[in-house]
Amino acid sequence: MLRRCPSGTTSIAPVSAPTVTPASARALCAAERRDEQHGGAAPGSGDAPRATRAQHRGDGLISRRTVIGVQLAMLAGTNLTLAQSRERIARIGWLGSGAAPGGPAESQFPAELAKLGHALGRDVILDARWSEGRADRYEALAAELVALRPDVIITSGARCEVVQSLTRTIPIVCSNMDEPISRGLARSYARPGGNVTGIQLMTRELFQKRLEIVREALPGMRRLGVLALPETDWLLPDGEAAARRLGLTLEIRRFDSDEGLDAALAALFATGIDALVTTQGPLLNRLRDRIVAFGTRARLPTISGETGSAAAGGLIQFGPDVEANWRRAAFYVDRILSGASAAELPIEQPSVTLVVNLRVAAALGLKLPATIVARADMVID
Repeated sequence: MLRRCPSGTTSIAPVSAPTVTPASARALCAAERRDEQHGGAAPGSGDAPRATRAQHRGDGLISRRTVIGVQLAMLAGTNLTLAQSRERIARIGWLGSGAAPGGPAESQFPAELAKLGHALGRDVILDARWSEGRADRYEALAAELVALRPDVIITSGARCEVVQSLTRTIPIVCSNMDEPISRGLARSYARPGGNVTGIQLMTRELFQKRLEIVREALPGMRRLGVLALPETDWLLPDGEAAARRLGLTLEIRRFDSDEGLDAALAALFATGIDALVTTQGPLLNRLRDRIVAFGTRARLPTISGETGSAAAGGLIQFGPDVEANWRRAAFYVDRILSGASAAELPIEQPSVTLVVNLRVAAALGLKLPATIVARADMVID
């Protein structure tokens, strides 16, 4: 902050006190005038040699002007930095699985981002592209986002690989990803080493664990219908092997669209299944309520990994908390926008929840073992 002294000289507050008050400015200006009038000596010391007075006067002016110059540079740099931070608006690309504005899980991301101080429209621009459940649209939509050169791209599932195939420089946060190392998305969990980081789904491991829970909770039910998505075919061989070890038979039906769900459910019901089990994926999450409603009508216990399935009327929910994953993804985006590197942000495991619905069990005439109920994170009764 600059002030003009009455004598015409320019003064500024000392470096240690960059804010100048009117009183301090007047005092500093008066000191300068005394220096000029007394040649750098204290008032009343008029017997000092002229050369000494001149030397003191020069020393005082040089020192003060040096401080002024340094402060001007510091203040100018500070003001420039503040102006740049105010004007800088981050750009986030978002490749969603369903239709705008996203389902209950995806909607957690912008809400959490705002809590972290990134208000949409003020601090960040969110460029969203929605695939509407169609895998054939992933690449074209991802290319559109990459062309915008955003600061970071947020996505999930199989779309993570599609986006990374188009850019190795733009940071990518995957809220739900599977097998990141074997699929080439990362070199290790602790230090991904590339441009992809985020949270795992652990779909393979959790599907097999779901089968174990069915065997424990429903020991008399051996024929299970499995609703699967084509994009998760890679987990089925290990799942079938696990089922054989548990003495279970799997009837598997795949579908890849909203319209294909009813046909897949009808085909499973026709095989005489004892219970209905799902794999994991955005389409299953979006159609969760329809799947549970079918189980209710057909009097089939439904065991799903999708968040909210037990509350919607399923018997057992066991799987990752996908909504929590989307909230956690906002943390990753915040870190990257603050300067962190995706290569250095560890890939995390998901929060896994077990929920049992005793009301549904009673309606189906089932009694769940106390061991299952005791392990549950939530019991609906």
